Amino acid sequence: MKNSSFLILTIFFFGLEALETDKMINCYLRDFRSVDKVRVRFKGIDPKMCTHISFAFYDLAENGSLKVPHHAPDKDLTSKLVMENPDLKLIAVVGGVNVSTQLFSAMAADEVKRRNFRKSVIVYLLENGFNGLDIHWLNKSNPADRPQFVTLLSELSESFSNNDLELGISTIAELSYIRSWYDISNIVKYVDFINVMAYNYTRGRVDHDSALYGNHNGNAHATINLWLTGGAPASKLNLGVSFIGHHFDEIKSKRNKFKVKAPISYFDAFQTVKRYSYQDDGLFGFDLNDGRSYLKHVGIWQWKWTSYESGMGVEMKMDYVQEMGLRGVMIWTHENEQFEEKIGEYRLLGTISRKLDSDFECLTGICCAKSKTVQKLCYFIWQAILDFPTAILVLTSNMNLRWLSFLIIVSTLSQTLESIPTEKRIHCYYGSWATHRPNGGDLKPENIDPFLCTHIHLAFFGISPRGLFTSDIDTNLIEKLNNFKWKYPQLKLIAVLGGPDIIFNRLYRFQIGSPETRMALINSTLDFLLQHKFDGLDLYFKYGKQQISFVRDAVHEFKMGFEGQHLEVGVTVYGRISYAHHMYDVQYIGQSADFINVMAYNYTGEGWTYTIGDDHVRKSASRRIDKDWITYDAPLYGRDDNNVKASIDYWLDNGAPPSKINLGVAFVGINVQIEQSLALETRVKSIGSGLRGFYTWETGHMAYIELCRIQQRLQQLKNGTVETNSMHKSTIMQYRNYWWSYESPMSLEAKMDYLAEKNLGGVMVWSLENDDFLGRCGVKFPLLKYISRRLDDNIECTPGRCCIKTTHRLRNCRNHY
Repeated sequence: MKNSSFLILTIFFFGLEALETDKMINCYLRDFRSVDKVRVRFKGIDPKMCTHISFAFYDLAENGSLKVPHHAPDKDLTSKLVMENPDLKLIAVVGGVNVSTQLFSAMAADEVKRRNFRKSVIVYLLENGFNGLDIHWLNKSNPADRPQFVTLLSELSESFSNNDLELGISTIAELSYIRSWYDISNIVKYVDFINVMAYNYTRGRVDHDSALYGNHNGNAHATINLWLTGGAPASKLNLGVSFIGHHFDEIKSKRNKFKVKAPISYFDAFQTVKRYSYQDDGLFGFDLNDGRSYLKHVGIWQWKWTSYESGMGVEMKMDYVQEMGLRGVMIWTHENEQFEEKIGEYRLLGTISRKLDSDFECLTGICCAKSKTVQKLCYFIWQAILDFPTAILVLTSNMNLRWLSFLIIVSTLSQTLESIPTEKRIHCYYGSWATHRPNGGDLKPENIDPFLCTHIHLAFFGISPRGLFTSDIDTNLIEKLNNFKWKYPQLKLIAVLGGPDIIFNRLYRFQIGSPETRMALINSTLDFLLQHKFDGLDLYFKYGKQQISFVRDAVHEFKMGFEGQHLEVGVTVYGRISYAHHMYDVQYIGQSADFINVMAYNYTGEGWTYTIGDDHVRKSASRRIDKDWITYDAPLYGRDDNNVKASIDYWLDNGAPPSKINLGVAFVGINVQIEQSLALETRVKSIGSGLRGFYTWETGHMAYIELCRIQQRLQQLKNGTVETNSMHKSTIMQYRNYWWSYESPMSLEAKMDYLAEKNLGGVMVWSLENDDFLGRCGVKFPLLKYISRRLDDNIECTPGRCCIKTTHRLRNCRNHY
């Protein structure tokens, strides 16, 4: 059975090799025979990722005949390419820098030379297996060139149609040049395609070199629009994309400064970005307004600016090709690409081919293979400049059986490409503010590993003064999170209503108002969830002390209002028992809610008081529990009610089903200043707030991404400053007059065992952006990965390590501390 399944997968993969598209993907190649010797990064042509390959450049003889250069492809090469892709068309490109405008003008103006040109071109194309010609006549200077160019094209078109050959042209993108030299309405009668070279707009100006949009006329949209308004059918236009960017150096000295502009290939641009992106004075990014990637580096003696094409840039441009109904894309040039060994293909060309391939269905940042017989397989497009996936299963056209087998084995053993096979839920909170954190601590959606969660909770949504559901969260962020469900269909996206940013008493006021008012709130919420493809709602009831019926009725009415829509309705509740006793009707909530996130943390840490007014919430610091004495922030056990076990037992004892309870853990710890002590203290007296977090920018609390660096340093000191208490199952650390209490893999291990012992539904994590998602202390998302492996049915864990279950080979293990 396993062998047959593998065979089916193999057949499926190889069935996707040929590019299926009605778009033209015209890949230019220049000086092909010397490419492999000069640029080792170029691994040769991949004919299955192009519909046309254009060989540049052919020359003109004095008598107007076609002159074949020494680097022209021979019959062996053209036969090999067509054998690999029978639908491939080969195009000879005449002109470019090899042919002066005077030679072109002389040929176009002379009837005899035009005849020589036609005959020599047709003979060469037919004898060498070519399918067409591209005239790359740029920089026209004689006013007579305009009508003579049309005459040349009309005569070629007539001869080509008799021999089933395609005729195309390549044009400069500058608007003033197009208006002066191209008789658009007549040209389009005779050509099959027009390569609009929508790049190299800057001409010495420091700006985006080939922007898709812009406030000036130097952008692709303006150029395409000029051709369309001039009478060119969209079905004949190819949007030109250059794999060459431009790099500017402004070198300063005491006496002068000067600019140096030079072309830079995609490969070199990529290496430049890698070199400077980790420096404090390097700024790289993607301009969403112009659709262009850039790098800016400011040094003491030198200023640099690089504008180049990236995966995100070509993704936007391919969407534009589809939106405008263009013929396709022209690529300058294939050999300037980078072959990526890790994924076995070219980065930019791979993105282009999938975006235009009818075998794939693409949304922002992700392409998925269409299949009715197997689960959809997806490829993540590079959205960030330096997004390097270490293990991505890619559907490539050049993938051989050995490489395919290797990827399948690796993906099975590493557990990085599959959803978590567990009956437990892993609810991962994701704060929308995480995309704007300072100092490189911003967590973008493309950097989230969705396979580690069963639910992603997007926080926070609110209520308008009119009592309707409202959102300040960017819809692009929501769309990117929704795209994860292509690769992992079981993933659920949950909207979180509430939190500190909501005017909490608005919900209370509208909840106890008229039935019409309550229904308006529920209906506006439902409309938003369905419109943006959410899978449920999380009512975040932490702040404010209201009547006990308030939370109970809110959960019940939202659940009834969503009936028949296949949406989950759950609650997130404070773990402290004294609060729960006054706020929650546990038994009734347990009957109505689909899940209950119990925030079993922040028991003794520095807290906040929320004073509720008529239309505002005022936030102020509160006194700490036990006056100024601090102990473990989220202990599993303890002598009073301020611990995880006491909170969970309260909900279980009062009638909440264990299967609906998610144990809440926080990837945030408390940090206070204490009187200096030589011994590690489990209970300390606070004399002030602790250090400010480098990423969270808060005092009194620090995220694990900040704490793990401190922990590593203190462990190197080997002076007993880090400890996980065996009784309370909580981690603390202390250095001089600073003290921290936080979650670590060791404390999480005990909590996951407790979760299994009580047979709870799962775990709730606060929050993704607080884990070490950058991998600064080792692996990325270490705490979340530890939780997922502890709850994974395919992995067996013992203290300190987790092993993949298998009877056919030695267990593959991962140590966690």
